Amino acid sequence: NYLSTVGWRDDLTWGREVRLPGGFDMALAATGPRGPFVNKPLSEWQALGVRRADGTDLPTSDIKGAIVLPDGPGGDAYMVYGNYHMLLDWNRSLYFATSIGLLSDRIAAR
Repeated sequence: NYLSTVGWRDDLTWGREVRLPGGFDMALAATGPRGPFVNKPLSEWQALGVRRADGTDLPTSDIKGAIVLPDGPGGDAYMVYGNYHMLLDWNRSLYFATSIGLLSDRIAAR
């Protein structure tokens, strides 16, 4: 209920794990809950070499996303969307927001 009052959109996902290319500019990725969050259209991330975790292309969509690295450079990378920021409003932790997102994906897959 709380999330629906702060702008959560049921028609969008929170994010997804992604693979960053070698030489990726880590200044484009957030490593803390205050960012900076560099939001770009998915087509721009695709052009920079960012791919889904399985190596396939990012979705063709006009939404914007940002890269977060909860464990810092060298750790898992996630492309996050507006709903992720709603989770951060609830608890200002990349670990929390990412964990809730991953848990919700697992529940939805059952």
